[in-house]
Amino acid sequence: MNMEELEFDELGKVDGGSQVLGSSAGVEASHFCPKCQKVTQFIVFSGARGKCKECGTMVYDL
Repeated sequence: MNMEELEFDELGKVDGGSQVLGSSAGVEASHFCPKCQKVTQFIVFSGARGKCKECGTMVYDL
């Protein structure tokens, strides 16, 4: 592995250069949650990542 590459579990810490750590700028989208098994609201992060507002599941394909 290249020392400059991130491990998959490290992606949760990536914030796309936001000035506020963990900030999502209030952007939300509807998306199918694999854990809830229904369409829910997701908090959108950089890199097409999202977190389900109901159960907290992270998805990497919004």
